[in-house]
Amino acid sequence: MACLLRSDGSGDITKLLFAVLLNDIAQFAELRSKYGDKRNEFLMSLNKQGRLLLEGTFGERGCLMLIEAESLTDVLSVLQSDPYVVGPISSSVLIRSLDINVLGNTELLFRTRPDGDEPSQNVSRKLSDFRPLNRR
Repeated sequence: MACLLRSDGSGDITKLLFAVLLNDIAQFAELRSKYGDKRNEFLMSLNKQGRLLLEGTFGERGCLMLIEAESLTDVLSVLQSDPYVVGPISSSVLIRSLDINVLGNTELLFRTRPDGDEPSQNVSRKLSDFRPLNRR
């Protein structure tokens, strides 16, 4: 069972949280420099739609996204616009519904990078700016 994020009130539309793992990306740094701007545009578009919870580099050869969607089919539709999915970048895409059992220290999401610089994304650091997670 996936984490229920919100409903339209009529019971018709349910938004769920999905984890998307783009894995085993050979020559990740090189490809990121080639497709990075288009990927950032894609991510900012998802963010403006209110569908992107987070995205980050997963190890040295992958990416992890948490996105809101109505169904697995909706996730697949969203990913058709992701340059890392439609381009020759990822050798595997893993999609799983996500049920959050514990929400820990959210401040860890906003820590500084190892070089001491602030994270480059323009994100809110206030927990109150995030929609509450409701369990089904």
